[in-house]
Amino acid sequence: ATSPSRSSPSPNVPFFPLSILRSENRTRFDFTLGGQDEEEGVRVWRVTYSERERPTIVSDLDGRDVPISGWFLVDQLTGAIVETAVKGTRGPSKGEIIVRYRRDPALGMWVPARMRESYGDGRTTVMRGQATYSNFRRFQVKTEEQVTLPKQ
Repeated sequence: ATSPSRSSPSPNVPFFPLSILRSENRTRFDFTLGGQDEEEGVRVWRVTYSERERPTIVSDLDGRDVPISGWFLVDQLTGAIVETAVKGTRGPSKGEIIVRYRRDPALGMWVPARMRESYGDGRTTVMRGQATYSNFRRFQVKTEEQVTLPKQ
């Protein structure tokens, strides 16, 4: 959970990992090019990261630092983020959130497709969940105005 005194997004929403790449957050992390792979027919770079600054972006329910690490799978051709992982550990407690993104042809952009999360106490998985996302729509507003002049 994110501490109420910090203005960061909650880590268990699909766009949270992308906030790591924001200019104000990038300097908090060490990034390493971890090699290349292929995911669902897309050639990707694996970029790993590890948070080194304190206070951390994520904190536990008692407000204590929870340093995060993980990876980004980046489409080598377009630079699009294909998958993200965020892992956090505080004592024996561990959490992991993996988000898979897909290109939505109707919107012409990449959107979350699936988010899996699991949390454990160091010995066993205590909670596991999965969310899938679909039917994205562009928000549109259309207004019309018709002026009728009074008859004279």
